[in-house]
Amino acid sequence: MKIAIVDSGKGLLTLLKDLISNNIKHEYHLFFTSFCPIGNLSSDELYEEVLRLKKNLVGFDKICICCNTLSPYFMNDKRCIRILDYNIKYLKKHDVLPIGTKNTINYLKKGYSEIHLAKDIENNDFKKVEKDIKRWPNSKTYLLCCTHYILALPYIQKIKPNSKVIDLTFELYKEICILPQEKRLSIISHKF
Repeated sequence: MKIAIVDSGKGLLTLLKDLISNNIKHEYHLFFTSFCPIGNLSSDELYEEVLRLKKNLVGFDKICICCNTLSPYFMNDKRCIRILDYNIKYLKKHDVLPIGTKNTINYLKKGYSEIHLAKDIENNDFKKVEKDIKRWPNSKTYLLCCTHYILALPYIQKIKPNSKVIDLTFELYKEICILPQEKRLSIISHKF
């Protein structure tokens, strides 16, 4: 299948790594947004970015939206697998503190808005990553509502050792795994 995997930056790499390491064969097209994190854009900037993205997503069998902020803009597209759907479902059943970008937390109407962490991860600035995590409110369980955040897991575990960390990116992986596979795996990268 021809599958588009969309995120604002290297947050999608966790999913891609799982797909490659388990030899899940599809034609993957990686779409990176012009802005990172997209979750801190103004409404107008976000709308323009979504329009640019949608023009590039014609002809795909499946579209995997790894970005929580972009997910609501693809609710009517039956081809889409959206990370936000899994996070909302989890929030309804569990007492956790969602940590996400400004737009994601505004959409969820619950959680801690983390405006620097995705950018600091993208820039490999792990001194700033540590400072970002230290500002988080205390919680027994954090739900990571940005796919970038799992890339900081060792720092989260070090700074918040008594807290459980939930990342639902693996749910996207499971949905892709059940699709009929191709004979070979290919990866094509795009910036929109």
